[in-house]
Amino acid sequence: MKKNCSTFPITRILGSVPIFALFCAASTVNAASFDCTKAAIDVEKIICSDTFISKLDDRLNINFREEIEKASDEEKTNLIKHQKHWLKFTRNRCEDAKCVRRAYWSKSIELGSFSVVRLYKKSDGDLKQILSTANFYSTANDNITAMMCQEILDGLKQAKAIDLVKPKISVMSYEDTALDPWKQHCNIGQSLVIYPDLSMCPKAVSGHATESDDCWFPTYGQPPFKIFEIPIDKTDKQRYLFYMDAGHVTPDVEDAGSEAGGSGDAGFFDLDANHCKATHLWPPSWHVYRNIINIKDKYYFLGLDRGKLYKLTISPIDNTKAKCDWSAKNPNP
Repeated sequence: MKKNCSTFPITRILGSVPIFALFCAASTVNAASFDCTKAAIDVEKIICSDTFISKLDDRLNINFREEIEKASDEEKTNLIKHQKHWLKFTRNRCEDAKCVRRAYWSKSIELGSFSVVRLYKKSDGDLKQILSTANFYSTANDNITAMMCQEILDGLKQAKAIDLVKPKISVMSYEDTALDPWKQHCNIGQSLVIYPDLSMCPKAVSGHATESDDCWFPTYGQPPFKIFEIPIDKTDKQRYLFYMDAGHVTPDVEDAGSEAGGSGDAGFFDLDANHCKATHLWPPSWHVYRNIINIKDKYYFLGLDRGKLYKLTISPIDNTKAKCDWSAKNPNP
């Protein structure tokens, strides 16, 4: 299969070459976004020898150029910087086709959310204004819980002894260099959590699953990415919580454009970077705004849904089963 002319491919960005420099490529294998006759490194050879990965490469190239055309000068700079970082530290470190596929899936999901990220304005100031002006009604079922929740809500509204915890790191791209120290041993944000969903796996239901990949869904992160540092029991030890929005995609997708963003385990993860483990802690997926708050030296997750009616949830970090829920709708009008 041959390609004639295209814009300079983002999968081979070089420092001195303009992003829109035109060239004619005589690619003879699988129509990757670059000239496969000049494939120099192992990853490029994998791409050129795999029809499916070539489609992923081609689609990412198209999506990148579309975002570049819409981006401001600052956004263009960041897009190109993150793309170069992805090539060097994510894709080009792959040694097999499975790794390359996942590198493309995760990058496609992040790039697909770029327009949303551009409008990301869920600020702490907005939260404080909502809490101080909106009417919330507790949905607690017993008097003791109701009293505790009311005390928390009153404190939130009056901002008494309550602090919004600032993340140690907050970035809008998995390829931001601030995450590099955290990615030395683990694929934080890229393949952070793998969880089974047999109900969505026809091979498992029919008894024909042969490999673990047949029925396991890697969760790919979407920005923002945040890492919070929380003290443990007033000691010198620190607990790290990782936050991301997420999407998931099956490893045997046939359509190169079938990435599904925003439907996986979004929220906070208990992060053990030394052992490459991350446990999904909180919250339910419907929350739009998420943060961590400090109330009298105790830490809580906070989630706010800003749909037609506000919904507010607060759960202790150490006991997420205990929670306070409020709704803008009066349950006893």
